[in-house]
Amino acid sequence: MADNSIDTEFPVWGLLPKKETGVVTFLNKYPEYDGRGIVIAIFDSGVDPGAPGLQMTSDGKVKVIERFDCSGCGDVTTTTIVQPKDGYLTGLTGRKLKVRSFGFT
Repeated sequence: MADNSIDTEFPVWGLLPKKETGVVTFLNKYPEYDGRGIVIAIFDSGVDPGAPGLQMTSDGKVKVIERFDCSGCGDVTTTTIVQPKDGYLTGLTGRKLKVRSFGFT
């Protein structure tokens, strides 16, 4: 059986004030009220799935079921090489960028 004791030390990983907010008392009274059986979707570009609080649930199951990168990262091709013409680079939208000649070939 899993150890259901509540860590009352502060600060803990994640710096959650469990004792001060009454969470310790609540979870000691209702240890099974910890989110078991609940699935939550988080839409955030800054989620670190390696964070300690995202590893395992209180009953030893994996917390992060799946993740998708919807940020668009990697959507811009970087394989096309554009050469300057008359001192300008022309982008896909037609905008021009003036470039200096450094004499590289």
